[in-house]
Amino acid sequence: MPDEESRVPRRRSMERGSGLGASGRGATLAGRRAMKRTTAGDPIDLVIVGAGIAGLQALHECLKAGLTVVVLERDAMPGGKWSGHGIYDCVQIQQHREDFFLPGSPWPEGTPTFATRDDMVSATSRYISENDLRPHIVCRSKVDSMVYD
Repeated sequence: MPDEESRVPRRRSMERGSGLGASGRGATLAGRRAMKRTTAGDPIDLVIVGAGIAGLQALHECLKAGLTVVVLERDAMPGGKWSGHGIYDCVQIQQHREDFFLPGSPWPEGTPTFATRDDMVSATSRYISENDLRPHIVCRSKVDSMVYD
């Protein structure tokens, strides 16, 4: 369990089971570095673990709600499986493009009915850029454990 000094200060936490991450109590050194970079030392409201599709959407919604948020991503790039690493070129989304999209980020004209890996990688990158999410994401930040209080 992390010692008191390595914990991220917490101002408020989300309700248990919200699916949006965990309060800052269990986030260790990586979260402290993120806090210093993104909020100039102000306490953070929420730590989201993972910058995949769900983590990016949660981040966007939390920022719209006025929360101070940090996302800790284990890999070198945000996007989870759709960062372009480890997915075969031939992979396609199994859902119709009208059913699978990032909120507020429609598919570009010419996207096939079932988006390809490259379409999804581009859409993820575009979503991060268009919503200015990158400053809130700390990559190469593995989370070994969290404590909910």
